[in-house]
Amino acid sequence: MARPRIPTPPQPLSPSAPPQSPVSRKNLTKRDLAGELNVSIRTVDAWMHEKRIPYKKLGSRLIRFDLDRVEQALERYTVKEVS
Repeated sequence: MARPRIPTPPQPLSPSAPPQSPVSRKNLTKRDLAGELNVSIRTVDAWMHEKRIPYKKLGSRLIRFDLDRVEQALERYTVKEVS
C-alpha cells in the first residue's frame, strides 16, 4: 500500500518578490480596523451605528476608516484616573 502524499506549502513566485507592505492607516476596511484596535467587527459596526467613530462611505457597501481619526474619536471615551 502506498503512503499518502503530504502536500508541500506553495513556494513564492520568485525569490526577489517584494515583501507585502503594511496596511495604510488612511483607508482601512472594517476587518483591518477591528484588527488594529483588537475588537470584533461587530463592535466596529456598533460604534458606527452609535456614531462614535468617523468613517467614509464610498458606495452602498464600500466603507473605509482613517485610523488616526478613529483613535482621536475614541479618546473621548477614555476614563481619566483620579488620584
